[in-house]
Amino acid sequence: DNSGVALAGLGKGVAAGRIVATWVEGGVRGGVLCISAYLWTREGLSGRNVEILAQIGEMVRQHDGPWILGADFNMAPGKFEHEAGWWLEKVGGCIKATGQTTYRPKQGVNSERDYFVVDVNIEHAVVRTEVVVSLEVTPHRAVRLVMKPMGANQLVTLLRRPREFPRQRPSGCARMPAVPHL
Repeated sequence: DNSGVALAGLGKGVAAGRIVATWVEGGVRGGVLCISAYLWTREGLSGRNVEILAQIGEMVRQHDGPWILGADFNMAPGKFEHEAGWWLEKVGGCIKATGQTTYRPKQGVNSERDYFVVDVNIEHAVVRTEVVVSLEVTPHRAVRLVMKPMGANQLVTLLRRPREFPRQRPSGCARMPAVPHL
């Protein structure tokens, strides 16, 4: 059972040290892939941040099951949706944010930078997102995603693209194997 074991070394190149993931058994039937990421600061959707998202997208594609991404996106949810809507659509994710301040710098403007992107196939299980006010961390505030449990009787339909047909057509019907006469 690898539940709760962090998978190290997931980010490569510009994403090195910025992505970590673990498999969590529970909450969602069959478990869920939980990913944490940290996008580069003051860059918006730069090439480096697009590369981080691409690597996360590849993890989600290879996993082929329910997933949740919690991250310091270093931009407001609305800006992320505007600039990375193409990525959300490609991975099948939707933003779940608190609508509250999650980043309080010593100088500058308070903002919401920490939130979740959730697999659309388990979006219905999300009850709410909230700032964890009991934890005094700075400059970021901890955020929590609250989900209702999904048991075995709560099935989710997962549509998959059919595999591509081979480019070369088969040449007729398969022949019956020769049967030796006795």
